[in-house]
Amino acid sequence: KNVNDTLGPSSGDKLLLAFAERLRRQLREGDTVARWGGDEFVVLLPDMDSLENIRDIARKVGEEVQAPLKIEDTEMVVTFSMGIALYPDDGEDTEVLFSRADRAMFFAKAQGRNQVCFFRDMSANAIDKRELYIQNRLASAINSQQIQAWFQPVIAASSGLCVGVEVLARWQDDEHGWISPATFIPMAENLGLIQELGQQVLLASLAVFQRWQAAGTNLSLTLAIN
Repeated sequence: KNVNDTLGPSSGDKLLLAFAERLRRQLREGDTVARWGGDEFVVLLPDMDSLENIRDIARKVGEEVQAPLKIEDTEMVVTFSMGIALYPDDGEDTEVLFSRADRAMFFAKAQGRNQVCFFRDMSANAIDKRELYIQNRLASAINSQQIQAWFQPVIAASSGLCVGVEVLARWQDDEHGWISPATFIPMAENLGLIQELGQQVLLASLAVFQRWQAAGTNLSLTLAIN
């Protein structure tokens, strides 16, 4: 989306093609790589000899796609999140395998960027249940405006004065306490809730600035909202 918005859809298409070619170069003859939709790709590796070989390919693919991609005259560095499901250990039909690979990818994304997660390595059922609980609670938390806007001061090193604030999204759940943004932000993106969440944080931030203005607070501060 960022590439489409800044450089145009043509550059976005070229980025997808370059990324797909990077994936293809790491695969064997008979392997399959396909664009699943948007910025999601699926790789099918039949007849693998061992789990170690699968992990080795995952590592090589991860290293390859992190190298800068040259699109026209611009070098771009992209991040990825990879989820892996194994047949027949993780499922014996396509639907189950896709679902579990997707869940592993979602878990990898929640850990940050450039992460690989095997479904079998997800820490047992407790984490699965917690992730599912958080996912189910997130929509309700956004609807009831439980996501809070916090302000982190930006200090000028030369003077030691606060010259601005950066807005941070924070969520405290009744059962699980503080939920990390590294967990709930990717969830909001995947669930299509990120625009509503961002709008709430924006409006809450502006409301605070308005109150500061009414109170006569110095408004030479900058306000940074991601």
